[in-house]
Amino acid sequence: MSQTIQYGILLNRLFDLDHCIRFTAVTNKSGDIFAKGSKPDAKLFLFPEETQETTHHAINAWSSREKYYYKIGHGLYALAGYEKLQRATIPLSRGNLLLVTIDNAGG
Repeated sequence: MSQTIQYGILLNRLFDLDHCIRFTAVTNKSGDIFAKGSKPDAKLFLFPEETQETTHHAINAWSSREKYYYKIGHGLYALAGYEKLQRATIPLSRGNLLLVTIDNAGG
């Protein structure tokens, strides 16, 4: 099974886990998005090119933390809170990252 198909299955399962999940994506550290999805009724706040830009910011922030892993251990996740949503960045295998946005109503 290809990496893209496996990530697509993962993202679909995430939407089934919690109704507050709005958007999900899997990206590598170069910013290539392997899979993405959004809840059908979710109003997305960003245009696709803006999403790509924020993805690059998340990748750079994650990469900057890696130089301290030898002191504090490997990163498990990062959570950013905004007025309209929360965004979690979670490392996956092969250096890929899972990006998840969640409604502030819960989750």
